[in-house]
Amino acid sequence: MSELDMNLTDLAAFCQVVDSGGFTAAGRVLKERTKQISRRVKRLEDAVGLPLLHRTTRSVSPTESGRRLYIHASRILNAVSDAARSMAAAPGELRETLRVAVPTMTVAAGLAEWSTTLQREHPHLTLAITVRDGPADVVGEGLDLCITSQRPAQSTLLIRRLGTVTVSLAAHVRYIEAYGIPQSAEELVNHRCLLFASEVLQTHWDLIDPQGHLHSVPVRGALHADNSALLFEALHAGAGVGLVPPNLLIEEGEQRGLKPILPGWSFAPLDLYAVSPPARRGSKAVDVFIEMIRTGMRDWWAN
Repeated sequence: MSELDMNLTDLAAFCQVVDSGGFTAAGRVLKERTKQISRRVKRLEDAVGLPLLHRTTRSVSPTESGRRLYIHASRILNAVSDAARSMAAAPGELRETLRVAVPTMTVAAGLAEWSTTLQREHPHLTLAITVRDGPADVVGEGLDLCITSQRPAQSTLLIRRLGTVTVSLAAHVRYIEAYGIPQSAEELVNHRCLLFASEVLQTHWDLIDPQGHLHSVPVRGALHADNSALLFEALHAGAGVGLVPPNLLIEEGEQRGLKPILPGWSFAPLDLYAVSPPARRGSKAVDVFIEMIRTGMRDWWAN
């Protein structure tokens, strides 16, 4: 098979059939007759030499080969669309879709507000944001950028260190009034700690004492979540002992009702990286998003 046997119009028709779940619905979207859509998909199947769709009288769904083609074709079509919009943009204007994965701590820090401000400055910039606290394959997933605490090993990726995140322990006055304050790290196991749960539930916190020594401290709690933004909100609601950036605790803790727990203790610092594929080198949209994160997270960075 030659790559030239496929054209963008046929790929677009195939992707629309998958998105719409049928030929007739795809035809309505693309304003083409059902027979024409069917011919386009058949032409693709002849080109690849494999069936791309399961067809029944009630539904249409992609085969395994069809799913693989759909993933790649969607990226290609999105890239072509972005390129066309970029060519039509005025000099310096961002007119594209930026596909980004960010950790949930950015939501707690104010991602929604920062993104809104960014789009006021660049009204033709579309942000497609995935929020998760895990590694991302920026190339395989078709992402333009990933903000992560896990530095990838691939040497071909563009990797920029944004800074080091530090967090301290705190609790709301409502929690303190009900449960008191732990006087030592060992007493945390008797308190309602707000625990992050991804694949494995936290049973220990790695804390650094005022002398700089690392301790693995047993903890337990009534609230476990895989979203740090939820845990941050729960902290403010008085649900337990949780994490807060030290700068925010100093500047705004009093008015928000937060009090430091075990002053001088902190979590082990965490480096945050911006990772993008080689094709996005020099992208202004990527650069402005990175700067947005760097500026927005200022209360979380180590001094």
